[in-house]
This record gives sequence, structure tokens and C-alpha cells, in this order.
Amino acid sequence: MAAEYDLAPDWLNANASAYVPENAIWVDLEHLDWLTVRAADIETLLTMKIAAERHKDTLDIARLLRKLNITKPTTPSTSPTKNTATTPSR
Repeated sequence: MAAEYDLAPDWLNANASAYVPENAIWVDLEHLDWLTVRAADIETLLTMKIAAERHKDTLDIARLLRKLNITKPTTPSTSPTKNTATTPSR
């Protein structure tokens, strides 16, 4: 994002930048004549807080999960295993 907007490489706190995912989505919060305020969208913010693994983010994570209507963990869907074994012909 810094390169996209010609900002100094250290414009974002280095501690926070470690948790910004490559696919982060930024939303415009405010447009002024000389300034646009942007923030991470809810999914990006949740990803960052989970990745940071800080106890102080627990309540924020819970609120973000509720906001996204996530009530229980999900697992990747798995397709049934096909039996590819062959039987010998007689």
C-alpha cells in the first residue's frame, strides 16, 4: 500500500505491518480535500488480530466474529475418497 500511494516505507507501525496479509482489503472511511482516511476491512482486521495472538485482542476478535456472523469453527470440506483400486480380472 505504501508504494501504491507513494508513502514512506515506514508509514505504518512496523509492529502492526508484520500482521498485514498480502491480500488485505482497505476501505475508505473519510474523504477530505487533502486527505483520505483508510482502514482494514473487517475480515483483514480479524486476520491481523488472530495472527498477532495477543490476549488483549480477545474481546475484539469475539466482536469481529459476531459482526461477520461466525458462530462456530469451520473445517475444509472434504470430498469422499474414491476407491481407485482395481480387482484382478479372471
